[in-house]
Amino acid sequence: MANSQKRITLPGLNKQFEFLKRHLELNGKQILIIGEKLFPLALEMEKSNAFRIELISQSQDDLTEGRLLLKGTNSVIKLMEYEATDYQSDSFDIVYAQASLNIGGKNAIIKEIKRILKSDGYLCTGEVVALREEIPQFMTDIWKRSGIDPIFVEKFASYYEERGFEKVKVDDLSYTLKRYYSEMKDEFKEGVYNLTESQKKAYKKVISRYKHEIDAFNKLGGDKFAGFFAGIFKLK
Repeated sequence: MANSQKRITLPGLNKQFEFLKRHLELNGKQILIIGEKLFPLALEMEKSNAFRIELISQSQDDLTEGRLLLKGTNSVIKLMEYEATDYQSDSFDIVYAQASLNIGGKNAIIKEIKRILKSDGYLCTGEVVALREEIPQFMTDIWKRSGIDPIFVEKFASYYEERGFEKVKVDDLSYTLKRYYSEMKDEFKEGVYNLTESQKKAYKKVISRYKHEIDAFNKLGGDKFAGFFAGIFKLK
């Protein structure tokens, strides 16, 4: 990854965006980004001369941070529910979601994405997937605590095809997860080191959840059960 490229600290890292650029032209496009921690992506998309870039998040903290980091750019971030946006129908050429559609109510979100996409629009999504149909309890516990509801990998493409999309390309980005968790561990250690004792107490549950997730993936073989796939789907 070039030093000039902003780092995306989510499963899939910057590889999903690189996957998108290999297969779709962004110049002149109207793009909606769905999810948290995707400010670096908006800055990278601006380099591709997209006509308009908007981001929506369901997190107030994300909105506050995003407005600060995107100040002075052409990108706009708004607070919206993913399944009920304020956009008119046929608003976007591309909707991009990274690690943000693995949640409850996914069917309603996809229905909304179809509404706001133009008739020839594209969805680029990257999602945590279950690599096996039988998943051990420690993984299901982690996903439940994180609010993640992964689809079985063999049903990833067909899920969208059954909902009015045509598969353009699917790529296995599971190899990014080890690096993601490694970077996450480093950032976690640095972040905890910089917290005051009162802040550590306030974030005790969050800290515990992240530590457990990192340890499960790195030490308990989580990579045998969890993967990350990216797909580009065209609206039929």
